Amino acid sequence: MNHVLSLQDVYSLFFSQYPDVLTTYDVQEILGISNKTLYHLLHTSQLRSIKVGHCYRIPKIYLLQYLGIVSMDNP
Repeated sequence: MNHVLSLQDVYSLFFSQYPDVLTTYDVQEILGISNKTLYHLLHTSQLRSIKVGHCYRIPKIYLLQYLGIVSMDNP
């Protein structure tokens, strides 16, 4: 039997201890990557983000899309 998770299921399973909009520090911690690597992902649009003033904010859905957990067609 093939079980398909809803977006709500995915949100409750992945990174539930984090807010819906992540800081760069949150993403670095989740992915275990350096500041330099994260900013490379952001500047090359490999990881989508929203810029608020001088700060990047990454909605959790964008991180889930980057990881391939949620498809780009089905946000």
